[in-house]
Amino acid sequence: MRKRKDLVEIFGYAPADLSREARSLWNIGGCPFVNKACIKINHDQTITYGTCSVTSPYGDIIICPNRLYANHYETLKRVANDAFGDIPFLLYDEYIEKRAGLEECVVALGKNSGKEVQVGGHLSMDWILARVVNTELVEYAGIEIQSIDITGNYRDAWHGYKNLPETHIQLSEIPSSSHGLNWANVHKRLIPQLIHKGVICSHSSMVKFHQVSNVNLSLYANCGLRLKSFQIGLFLAQIYRVGKNLMRQLKELLEWRKAFIDHNPDMSPSEG
Repeated sequence: MRKRKDLVEIFGYAPADLSREARSLWNIGGCPFVNKACIKINHDQTITYGTCSVTSPYGDIIICPNRLYANHYETLKRVANDAFGDIPFLLYDEYIEKRAGLEECVVALGKNSGKEVQVGGHLSMDWILARVVNTELVEYAGIEIQSIDITGNYRDAWHGYKNLPETHIQLSEIPSSSHGLNWANVHKRLIPQLIHKGVICSHSSMVKFHQVSNVNLSLYANCGLRLKSFQIGLFLAQIYRVGKNLMRQLKELLEWRKAFIDHNPDMSPSEG
């Protein structure tokens, strides 16, 4: 029986998976979702933890943004399809290679695909989905990617799983994780950041407006692990029209989040 506080995925696999395929990623510190070095590293950079997801009172929850890029950025593709329809989706390097043979496509610009696009003086969008027709930009949508931070730590549990090949102990003997979920950071930093970037982007005539009432909530709830309400809201990066004040924008974002929770009643925006 799984512990109430436990690690769910390490380097993309179950922590107790001792297969050569899984353990090879422990050895090299590799992320199977972006095929690059894992970014979950301790403070002095001596240990690569590789922890993708953990348990929570509301189900398994993602704690690394790269976990959202499973299946070659499938979730980005779903957002692009929802925003622009069923047209080819390409990363930056793929577009360079195939540009001559494409009349219309969506090009994803962000980390590991070109670069993040700056908005305003000191901010950048995690991703810009650019709709390109005959090599010309015609419209785009901004996306913000966030996974929740943890409080506490899972160090003892992680070392218990790491040493399994040598210790051969029972899983019940591995210590429980001591992690918590940093919900305060979600409300204090992530949601205001989303609103700020949305206001800046809304000044562009090329921005694809995605109204809250038109969001297909179930579409985004089936990508790998279930994504929680705050992750969906930040991932979708709602863009609001010019002229609405900040309080109105915040009210609409909170209404959208409530709609998501109502649609997925087993998910809660706060802990305890």
